[in-house]
Amino acid sequence: MAAILNYVRGVKRLLGRMPDVTDELRMAVGAVASNAHRAGMVIRRLRDLVQHGTVERRPASLSRLFEEARVLGLIDGSALGIECEVKIAPDADPVIVDEVQIQQVLINLIRNAVEAMDGCSRRKITIAARRMSSERVKVTVSDSGPGLPDNLLADSYEPFHSGKANGLK
Repeated sequence: MAAILNYVRGVKRLLGRMPDVTDELRMAVGAVASNAHRAGMVIRRLRDLVQHGTVERRPASLSRLFEEARVLGLIDGSALGIECEVKIAPDADPVIVDEVQIQQVLINLIRNAVEAMDGCSRRKITIAARRMSSERVKVTVSDSGPGLPDNLLADSYEPFHSGKANGLK
């Protein structure tokens, strides 16, 4: 990841010297840098979790976490005609979480929702949060896809299990 970030920084410097570069290209390179940095954080946090079993919990804005996950999870969403609705109960924000872990889960759920709606005429994802107790917030990601077949439902909460042909087994 460090090598990718170094190359992206070099590309940004080169683009800075080119007068006819479009803002769209500058934004795209900036997005590559941001996502490479984020991927590095995910890898670092996973390494820390595996080595030490620790997580880094701190206050965070659910609305910001949802928005960032939505942007990253739905990179091609508008081209696919996907509508995304975010519903956060007023008392559900802020939360104390490990931001990297929560965002990774949200992005994975959003990407799964996108895949689940493949071939559907109506494509809508809803990300919602509501307070369950003083220490718990329930977050749901739902989609307008056909749902999970009963034969896969029992195994859906097993780690590293997938019903996808190319998913983890």
